[in-house]
Amino acid sequence: MSFLNNVIIATAGHVDHGKTSLIKSLSDQDTDRLPEEKKRKLTIDLGFAGMQLGENRIGFIDVPGHQDFIKNMVSGVCAVDLILLVISAEDGWMPQTEEHLQIINYLGIKKGIVVLTKTDLVKEINFKINSIRKKLDASILADSEIVPFSSKTGEGLTDLKNSILSALKTLPKRKEGGPTRLLVDRSFSLKGMGTVVTGTLTGNPLLINGSIGVYPPSKKSRIRSLHNHNQPSDMLTTGLRAAVNLTDIAHSEIKRGSVLASPKYLIPVLTLDIILECSSRFELDSKPLKTNSIVRIHHGTANTEARIILLDIKKIMPGQRALAQLRLSKPVSIWLGDRILIRNWQGNKTLAGGLVLNIGNEKKQINEITKKTLKIRSRFPDSAIIWTYSQTELEKMVKLDQLIRPSSFTQKERSQAISHLAKKNKIYLFGDWVLSNKFWNASVEKVSRSVDKIHVDNPASSGMPEERLTELLNHKFNSEQLEELLRELCLKNNFIRHGGYIARKTHARDQSDNLYDEKERIRLAMKESGIITQAQLTEYGLSKQALRFLIESGDILSISDEIYMSAMKYGSCKLATKMHLRGHGKSTVSELKKVMNISRKIAVPVLEKMDSDGITSRQGDYRFLFK
Repeated sequence: MSFLNNVIIATAGHVDHGKTSLIKSLSDQDTDRLPEEKKRKLTIDLGFAGMQLGENRIGFIDVPGHQDFIKNMVSGVCAVDLILLVISAEDGWMPQTEEHLQIINYLGIKKGIVVLTKTDLVKEINFKINSIRKKLDASILADSEIVPFSSKTGEGLTDLKNSILSALKTLPKRKEGGPTRLLVDRSFSLKGMGTVVTGTLTGNPLLINGSIGVYPPSKKSRIRSLHNHNQPSDMLTTGLRAAVNLTDIAHSEIKRGSVLASPKYLIPVLTLDIILECSSRFELDSKPLKTNSIVRIHHGTANTEARIILLDIKKIMPGQRALAQLRLSKPVSIWLGDRILIRNWQGNKTLAGGLVLNIGNEKKQINEITKKTLKIRSRFPDSAIIWTYSQTELEKMVKLDQLIRPSSFTQKERSQAISHLAKKNKIYLFGDWVLSNKFWNASVEKVSRSVDKIHVDNPASSGMPEERLTELLNHKFNSEQLEELLRELCLKNNFIRHGGYIARKTHARDQSDNLYDEKERIRLAMKESGIITQAQLTEYGLSKQALRFLIESGDILSISDEIYMSAMKYGSCKLATKMHLRGHGKSTVSELKKVMNISRKIAVPVLEKMDSDGITSRQGDYRFLFK
């Protein structure tokens, strides 16, 4: 049988308000699976059940209500479609009712039903309903239906099922084509099967024999088998509870908080730029959340400590929103657009919630331009166009397959955003890259002005050194970006690259002077090694005036008072040194002279020049890349 809708419904509410009994009444399944839970008659960890209701295949997640198990509760409601906020008619509104409601608000769950349980124990039901309605004011569930129900007598069960069906009809349609993600809430081993993990699946389907990444521990695995509520399947689709049997990985390596996704989406994150929200429902005498505080971040089924840095203010009060940066104590897998929960580091009080606007792997200062961009993103959390445009404006040059990734935006949303922005001349596309159109136009203009000025001031010059591009454009490029940008600048404009320089194609170097022959003799002497010394100049009777001309034009570099090197040779030495030090961390002169293929006599002054040029730094006998 095929189902039109896969739906995840979770409970929320104070301890002993009847959440587990409610699920049992609906599904005829007991979600308390641990011996201690049955002994204490108290839900400690997450429980699961499944049922068909109308044309919906429902996965229930029963969460614990006790304050000591809030982190388990948060793990259960991280990827749900509908919340059942359970409130006992006998006890009424309680501390964890309020905290669970705030968590629902912070995590952005938009649809819920309030279930008034244990109605067989009270007489004034309408009074209880009115009292609860007042408590729901100014919350995401303010207009939700309140359904009276008794698990003991069964009264209200039909009304509750009808209310669930009505609520499910109003849910937004699930996006198709989103990246696969499963937030692991259980990991265990079964005899004859090996490692099994469970979680709620979002995005593209999981398939038997498909490859999947796991983080942590940052490994690839293969899916051996799939189950949904004990039923085997060749494929599981978004919105289903999934039990995934994995190969080549021990269950002890996977904990609650791990993530299953395509490896390219499992990027370790250490910093989060967020819009922070502190509920106005907090008591006015609550202590404000201050900058530099140590807090505990809950994301999906994971939690970790972090330091919170408020970017515009020193403290945040109830009812306020503010930009903040979270510096995590360990790397986690978090995506752009995810919602997080912030509790105190002891884990006994919910403080705030946040929307992830940007991610990184190092702490950094946030300038005013970046703040402005983050605020725009916070106002349009579902707009792929806004998020794509803002990324190109911030980063200037981005690979197409890295645009707004990792995030839950679908490939279709990304493609449509790129097409829209290109048509509006907001971005510039070439090859596998996308640039801010403002940045591209400014780059062409600045390079043109710089190259033309050099040609006018010194007609014999080789042009603008390629290394100057980073300084000229006031942007730090990696080597791949720099190479691609230079290639595109020359391809689409009247430039040519030669010997580490950029020049106009139409520029004719002044070679009519009487030093032409002398310059050519020096070039010929340097042709094999790219190096010439003062002694060789004297021995070969070469013109020192011509040498000075070549140095001024940038063709030759003065390494020391005695040694000269062609710009191309020095460039190759730099590249070889950088590549070697990136792979080895540090090296001696003896090691680097072999890498550069030059003698020690030449290598020593070459490395000293690299030190002065800010390429390397020396510590004792070792050279390191300058940072």
